[in-house]
Amino acid sequence: MASLAKGLGYTGSLGSLSAYRMQGVDRIVVRTKGGATREKIRNHPGFERTRENNQEWKACTIAARMVNYAMFPVKKLADHNYAGALTAVCKSIQLDERINGKGERGVLFSQSLYKLEGFGLNKYNVFDAVLRHPLQYEIDRSAGTATVQLPAIMPGINLHNPRKQAMFRFVFTLGMLSDIVFQENIKEYKPVTEIQPHSYAEVSTPWYAFEAGCDAQQLLLSVKNWQPQSHISLVLAAGVEFGQPVSTTEVKFTKYAGAAKLLKGV
Repeated sequence: MASLAKGLGYTGSLGSLSAYRMQGVDRIVVRTKGGATREKIRNHPGFERTRENNQEWKACTIAARMVNYAMFPVKKLADHNYAGALTAVCKSIQLDERINGKGERGVLFSQSLYKLEGFGLNKYNVFDAVLRHPLQYEIDRSAGTATVQLPAIMPGINLHNPRKQAMFRFVFTLGMLSDIVFQENIKEYKPVTEIQPHSYAEVSTPWYAFEAGCDAQQLLLSVKNWQPQSHISLVLAAGVEFGQPVSTTEVKFTKYAGAAKLLKGV
């Protein structure tokens, strides 16, 4: 593996060379361009397995996008790019599919939804370290509702404030996920049922002063126009936000101060 001297700091392509930075290497790495052409990958019999893998990966990216739609209200609480980890979970769900052959396996949330449970959006301040009290919750699939029991919040006891913010609140969302299947007639992956972005229920507590904490409370979420279908799942996600007051009635959310995770799916 070649590398550039510190004085030569370019990255990108130059003729037959490609220069780029690599995690864990303090110099710019240089390699020659190579590999199969796009046309060869598309048509050569030797790349059939590659084409199958690429095709199935499309289903995983669609599935990950749908999970993001389902938990959109808490998505902003992530403190790193979790896209790769989430897509990997969707790939694991896809590997459980035993109906279709390789290249056509779907992402059937309805069969392996448990693999999403506990998925966190944070690397540095994980949800269970910020809220040190297990949440009690229940999802009624037939009604499309969820109930969350929030405990009394005692600052420094069961709620950690990593960035020492003045205010906090909790946010919960109940979203829908459709199984992703390969449609033979169009040779593409599609959700069994199209679910529009922002088709979720959301509820949040008021903003509270961190030093004062808050009393225990119950929160109810209900998905509009919910009709139970075997290929559509419900996922419940939770988040805790922190912020600073900008007026007597407004609080500004502080990025990277909170935490979120997926709690349960049915």
